[in-house]
Amino acid sequence: MLERHRLGARVAAARWFGASIAATPVADVLGDAGWFTVLAGVSHGIELPPAWRSSLLWSAGFVALAVAGAAIMHRLSRRDARWFFAVSAVPTAMYALGQGVRPASIVGLGVLCLAGLRVFAIDDAPNADG
Repeated sequence: MLERHRLGARVAAARWFGASIAATPVADVLGDAGWFTVLAGVSHGIELPPAWRSSLLWSAGFVALAVAGAAIMHRLSRRDARWFFAVSAVPTAMYALGQGVRPASIVGLGVLCLAGLRVFAIDDAPNADG
């Protein structure tokens, strides 16, 4: 029972980590390409942004990195997961802070903070059974 709880906590931390890695760049790329304007104005007949293909390809690349990072983190020990998070969070945070106060930066840093809380809450204490 306790082991299942630990596994669930580790999987949740890995998912939040993946989301934190992809949140800022994906929101930034889609925002710069005009996707949020398109989504808000669908009922008004706004056409696809000119850079729609490249923005979707960049977004897919960041999502693939996030999925790979989450898969790696899921298999690491608690100590290694914390180091992996720290090393991965630095460029993500620098990217978000370098963009200035933009919605993508705020969302990305918020998700990064939530992911950090999840990662540092992972418990690898031995079972009471031994």
